[in-house]
Amino acid sequence: MIGGFVYRGTQLRGLQGAYVYGDVCDGRIRVLARARGQALRHRDLGLRLPGLVSFAEDHAGELYALSLAGGVYRLKAVA
Repeated sequence: MIGGFVYRGTQLRGLQGAYVYGDVCDGRIRVLARARGQALRHRDLGLRLPGLVSFAEDHAGELYALSLAGGVYRLKAVA
């Protein structure tokens, strides 16, 4: 597993306060969030980044995923 960040940005509605993390082996990006204010639940975001190695956060709380393949990718909602 690749440790991530608690999401504090504004671009990914519904993820505020959720912990975003990834799996180094399969590149899947997931979240750990409170469900109804009590129990924790894991959810796969449906994103996969080959070579996932780390996460970063900018001054606005938006998150980025870093790949060993050389890319830095901002997580954003798809319209």
